[in-house]
Amino acid sequence: YLMEVKGCTLEIDGVGYFPDAPTERGVKHLKELTKAVKEGYTDSDVAVATYKFRVRCDVASIAEALTHLDTEEVVRFMKPVIVTYQTSSQFYTYVRDESGSTLIVGTLPKYESGDSIPAGFMGKMIDDHSQLKLTTSVSEEFKTGASFGEAIKGTAAAAPEVMNKTADPVTADQNRFVVFNMVLFDNTELSISNGTKLAITNYFNTELPESGMYNVAGILSVWNDVVSFYPTAFYDPTTGIAATRLDTGATAAPEVFDLSGRRTTMNAKGLKIVRQ
Repeated sequence: YLMEVKGCTLEIDGVGYFPDAPTERGVKHLKELTKAVKEGYTDSDVAVATYKFRVRCDVASIAEALTHLDTEEVVRFMKPVIVTYQTSSQFYTYVRDESGSTLIVGTLPKYESGDSIPAGFMGKMIDDHSQLKLTTSVSEEFKTGASFGEAIKGTAAAAPEVMNKTADPVTADQNRFVVFNMVLFDNTELSISNGTKLAITNYFNTELPESGMYNVAGILSVWNDVVSFYPTAFYDPTTGIAATRLDTGATAAPEVFDLSGRRTTMNAKGLKIVRQ
């Protein structure tokens, strides 16, 4: 019996792959098997295997990756990207580079804001109801989560990009990590505004403060061509301190300070910091 046994060069989640690896030795073996059959070695059973190879394209940036949107091509990033936000489940990770921003969907290693994901990670760019993202689930059999390396630790959290007007965001701004300064937050209808209302979707279960003026950081998102804002934090516009909702069921009296850090009362004039 003559037998040809082949290995693979890439294993991801228990599935073997042989991407982008032409082999002269393999061609030589196939020619030898063909010659053996012609010479009369025909008693062996013949096993036929069909291989379907996905095209892998190396890209240098998020913008270049987006040119492969909705193809069957697997893109491999040849440069690191910076993490702007990752959910606690580690399933949604927002990243950016000098060319733009994108969302990565799939369970990844734990990353902090400001960390870099090292080059070499792979996935498929898709358009999901006008939301553009990189998915690690290329197919039912092919997952690329193992291609994401451990974090290259950043020196500081990623700073949000300042966006001046709540009327400014367009669909092309999706997946950007931004901050709106001095905007009116409406806790009832869930919107922010400094002239034109921008709808908020509390996708990350961020603690929402009472209605009022805040600096609000978050992710711009799009669904069915409608722009929405996913807040990640609310800040007092005068102090920069993170804003939180007061616990109305608390029995202890809140501590009240003026902007110099001195204790005061709720009845005192001027801006105050309240700690429950």
